[in-house]
Amino acid sequence: MPRQLFNKDDFIKLADGAKVCLVVRREDKVKIKIRRSRLMYTYITDKSEADQVLKEIKLDKINL
Repeated sequence: MPRQLFNKDDFIKLADGAKVCLVVRREDKVKIKIRRSRLMYTYITDKSEADQVLKEIKLDKINL
């Protein structure tokens, strides 16, 4: 079961040890998912903030 994070800074810290980053773009929301060894973490935001977060994450992004 994935865990949803509501703090951008916590999400970026967890992304440093992640294996995969998935990006799901919908009409007005963007879901960014990172996969770590035990859990998948999800961060839901708007389009402008998602672009800032994705610049800070240094993983290869997979767009779904």
